[in-house]
Amino acid sequence: MPRSLFVVLAAFFSLALISVPPARASTIDAAALDALRPLPVLDNGRIKPFDTVARETVRKVTGYEYFGTVSGDDDAQEMNGSIDPDQLVLDWAANPEMWTHQPIVYVSNPALRARLNMKPTQQWTSPYTIETNADFRTWVIGVEAQRQKAQQAGERVTYAHASDQAMDDDGLDLEESVILFNAASDLSLYCVHPTTPDNWETISQIIADPSPELSDVKTDWANLMDAYSAGDSAKFAAAAISYRNDMRAISGTQYADFSKMNLEVFYNWFKPFRKAWIIYLAAVAMLIASLMIRLPAVYYTGMAIMAFGILFHIGAFVIRCMITGWAPVATMYETLIWVSLMAAVFSYVLELIYQRRTVAIGGAVIAILAAIVADAIPPHLGKSIEPIQPVLRSNYWLSIHVLTIVSSYAAFALSMILGNILLGQFIWGRSKPETIRSNLLFTYRAVQIGVLLIAAGTILGGLWADVSWGKFWSWDPKEVWALICLLVYVALLHGRFAGWIKQFGMAAGAVLAFTAVLMSWYGVNFMLGVGLHSYGRGTGGQAYVYSFVAAEWIYVGLAWIIYRARRMGGKSADSDSLQTTAGSI
Repeated sequence: MPRSLFVVLAAFFSLALISVPPARASTIDAAALDALRPLPVLDNGRIKPFDTVARETVRKVTGYEYFGTVSGDDDAQEMNGSIDPDQLVLDWAANPEMWTHQPIVYVSNPALRARLNMKPTQQWTSPYTIETNADFRTWVIGVEAQRQKAQQAGERVTYAHASDQAMDDDGLDLEESVILFNAASDLSLYCVHPTTPDNWETISQIIADPSPELSDVKTDWANLMDAYSAGDSAKFAAAAISYRNDMRAISGTQYADFSKMNLEVFYNWFKPFRKAWIIYLAAVAMLIASLMIRLPAVYYTGMAIMAFGILFHIGAFVIRCMITGWAPVATMYETLIWVSLMAAVFSYVLELIYQRRTVAIGGAVIAILAAIVADAIPPHLGKSIEPIQPVLRSNYWLSIHVLTIVSSYAAFALSMILGNILLGQFIWGRSKPETIRSNLLFTYRAVQIGVLLIAAGTILGGLWADVSWGKFWSWDPKEVWALICLLVYVALLHGRFAGWIKQFGMAAGAVLAFTAVLMSWYGVNFMLGVGLHSYGRGTGGQAYVYSFVAAEWIYVGLAWIIYRARRMGGKSADSDSLQTTAGSI
């Protein structure tokens, strides 16, 4: 990576909260490991730095990116310390016999723990225990055979209960974890030498290859592992640098760009999107303070922090796009962090126009929540960078269609949070009429922005479908739910504009209508999983989404009961004089 680029990136991010990497339980120091981190590795169709492969492998096997050692008796386990993932996978390769008997494989499913004869309180077991469990081996082979048979027939295995599917899914995931550990231990995981653009030799293949041209890299790797075992950081770093240089020399033009590898190593360590929501949190705190401390300096400080958060967020996207090479909305993770950004942008623009604080606070809250959810979701939902589906490999359409649709989700999310604020004001019953009117205006404007974007995005999606599949509209579930979203919000706008929907109805509608957005955004892929857009199919998180939707509907119902009771008692803030059309909110 050019020194100038690294200095610019470091300077840009240094103003944020800088995290310190976890302590390394190794005699090899961080600087020495840094020499190995950017080593290019072909993994799952993408060239990644060794650091990324190490992090993904450790997280898949152990359940944590930074894993230590497990101690405790049969009734309880406790993880002690944390080891740098690059160092941990090296240790697996240096001491495979020791690690195969250690409890390092994470088992999340309680029923699966019982099948493996684990105690309910135990979270990890050893690769050896899994591989030698005859009952588990027979069962998982049967699950694999059943799914392969269904796939060959063009069908999907159906389950009577969701728990049965979860059990099978987790069993196959556990099998993959053990396979991954073994591949990391015997070095067959790391494809580091390109013989053709799509075929790279693994480290284990290179070690066994007698070709004279590989003698230098074989010597370099042997020196690296010897230095690692001896705990000699200086020799380890020298061997790692020599290995990289010699590998580049024999690989020619097919080798990866080291500046890009270094950029991804920096991205892995810095975790910019995690820091973005921390900045937004600081902005929310300052903006809330400005409601209580009526000093212009407090308000402008909050707005300045939020502006910095938006710029920081954009910078994080620039880095991710430089790594991936595509528009930042190809996975669930990327759509979440894009919604986080656009909610902040929309609310900031509205705040600049109206300067009433509430809309900025609402947008920053959505930015925080979306970024936190993105940070918490499993890597297979797009947090890990992997090649995208062939149908999505058009930055032109990906940018103008998917960015537009997902931006509408951000606008609708902003209207949803503003609707929640309004319902809270109706429950409280003491808000000033002008405060309710201004918040209704912000809600209405957010819905208008969302309708404009989802209408444009749906039309653009039809044009892309015509290019990709030969027809503009095919009543695919994704298309249908995008249309439903559009119609639901158009009905809300029309009802408000015509005066059919009053103030409380507008607030409640903005909250309830977001259910349609969740179905289009999440439900089609994670609940239906069928149609032309089934390439985006995923699993997990249903309980959280169901709980959120239920909580919102209950909240609206509770607000309506209180509002109705207060209105019948003649104490409603939503008086007839405030029930105006949208044009005079």
